[in-house]
Order: sequence, then C-alpha cells, then structure tokens
Amino acid sequence: LHDALPISLQVTITPALAITDGAQWQVDNGAWQNSGATVADLSVGNHAVSYSTISGWATPSNQTVSVNAGSTATAVGTYVQQIPFNYTNINGLITITGYTGSGGAVTIPGTILANGVSLPVVNIGEDAFADNDTLTSVTIPNTVTNIGDGAFSDCGSLASVIIGTNVTTIGDFAFMWTILTSVTIPNSVTSIGNYAFYACTLTSVTIPNNVTSIGTEAFMQSSLTSITVGSGVTSIGQDAFAWCFSLN
Repeated sequence: LHDALPISLQVTITPALAITDGAQWQVDNGAWQNSGATVADLSVGNHAVSYSTISGWATPSNQTVSVNAGSTATAVGTYVQQIPFNYTNINGLITITGYTGSGGAVTIPGTILANGVSLPVVNIGEDAFADNDTLTSVTIPNTVTNIGDGAFSDCGSLASVIIGTNVTTIGDFAFMWTILTSVTIPNSVTSIGNYAFYACTLTSVTIPNNVTSIGTEAFMQSSLTSITVGSGVTSIGQDAFAWCFSLN
C-alpha cells in the first residue's frame, strides 16, 4: 500500500519573462522540464533541483527538496534579470539612460522587468550611449518611439544601426560623429533633429514621406553620394547637407 501512494515533485519558475526566454528545471540531473511540470515516481527522500542557464538572467541556486509518500512536493525557482542598461520607469514606460555593458553588437530589449512587471522600452534617453567607443552595432526595438538628443553621439566605432519601426523622433546630435555607412530611416519617423547625422560616413540615405522636418546641419559633413527626400518634407534646416562634397 505504501508503494502505491504518489511520490512526485512540481516546480514553478518565475518570472514569466524568464519562462519566455527558455528557463527550465530538472530533478537529479534528469530531463529538462517546463515550469509547472510534475515529475512522478520519485523515491522518498531528498532530491536535487537545478535550473537551466539562459542569457540575460541570473540562474536560481540549486535546491534540495524533500519528497514524501502520498503528496506532491513543490518548489519555486526565481530568475533575476541582468541587463547592461541603466533606466528610469515613469508611469510604466521605460527610458534607457545609460549603458554598462562590454560593447560590440548591442540589442536594446523591447521590455524590461521592473518590480516584477514587464514594461515596454519606449525612449532612448539623452546621451544614453554617448562617447562609447566599444559599440559596433545597435538594434533599437519596435517599442521605442523616441531617440533622444545625443543618444549615440561620438560613438566612434558605431558602424551599423537598425532603427525600430515605431520611432517618430530622432533627436538632435543623435548619431553625430559615428562611422555609420548606411541607415534605414523607418516610415514612422516624422522629425530628424539638428546635427542628427553630422560628420557621419553615410554614403546614401532615403528620407521617408512621413518626415516633415530635417534639422539644422542634420547631415552636414557626411560622406553622402546620393539622397532621396520624401514628399512630406516641408522644412530643411540651415546647412542640412553642407560640406557633403561627394553628393552628386
């Protein structure tokens, strides 16, 4: 009769975003299990629970769980998000204010876990990545609507950027003094700020039709050879394309 009683273990993983990123658990180095799964037919006594390693998260410590006959033991593994960004949370909207990572190819997340809640990243703040020579490429998520003034200015190794499809404003000095050779400005953009791409190595650019204003010296002293200006542009700032000596 004793052997017929259930002997099992159920483990839950938190937060949900870690589960989305692939977090799993195992007992006694067995098969990997999803959050909430139950492993049955265990022996009475102590069992070792461990957790998978996933990028961007601190892995929960291994646990020893006591399993008794006639019941299902439970355990919880909590992951802690690790991100190389400083940020502010205002009314549930995240603004990236700084970068603390090692550089290279950087992907800005679309959401950040703040106080247990997954919140959208909507702004790249003023000077958030400025003067960082370790960045080589940046991917800006579709959640972002604003790239702040000087956000990536003077990033001397920044050669590539992917701008999310919901960005409406590229701020003053945003990509000034980078080594960008090409950039795709999405149709969502309505304003390109003063000096936004000043002294870049851009060779060609297309301004989409939704853009209404191009700021002062926006592309000045760049390496442009060609440019297409969309039909929605009503204002081109002073010296916007000055000193672009290769512009044919």
